Amino acid sequence: MLTTTESVGSVRRLAMVCSQAPGGYGYAYLFAQSHENYRLIFTCGAVAMAVAFVTDFAVRQPRAD
Repeated sequence: MLTTTESVGSVRRLAMVCSQAPGGYGYAYLFAQSHENYRLIFTCGAVAMAVAFVTDFAVRQPRAD
């Protein structure tokens, strides 16, 4: 029998796997349709990193030390 922590970990791994595969195929499709334009792929990656960075600071709770 799985503990709560193990079952949550399993769900998280499954969610990650289910999002990685379509993302990889999406980037491959975008690369092929853009006539192998690396600049577009790197721009998408940079925008994703910037959104993650801003989101991280937007939802961060101040520490109560």
